[in-house]
Amino acid sequence: TGGASAVAVVAAESAAASVVPGGKTVNAARKYVAGDAFSKATKEIAKTRAKSKCEYCGTKTVPAKQSESGVTPPGNEGVTDHIDPKSNGGMNSPDNAAHACRDCNGALSNNPKPHPRESEVEAPKQKTPEE
Repeated sequence: TGGASAVAVVAAESAAASVVPGGKTVNAARKYVAGDAFSKATKEIAKTRAKSKCEYCGTKTVPAKQSESGVTPPGNEGVTDHIDPKSNGGMNSPDNAAHACRDCNGALSNNPKPHPRESEVEAPKQKTPEE
């Protein structure tokens, strides 16, 4: 249910001011800026879309916790990753957000990554000689 409200907030971010469920008005003059952090709504969209699994390796992720001095977070802690790295000008839009485990996020770093949802986009069917 949090995903639906997150979608409404992100949709509202593209308008000057919008009303989201519950009648709350959101002033969304803010645009996505390369280098900024993902909004909470975008993070929730990425996590919900991925069903709380890393979009790169398929590992079930656990919710992130407040960092503590001297404590290393688990490798399967869920994070939101820029598919096109922000250091290369990647935007903070939901289309550029991937839900990842901490291990994959660290291993991929600022390297270009294959789009984790590329297979969802169907390529046009090629005609066979019989057609």
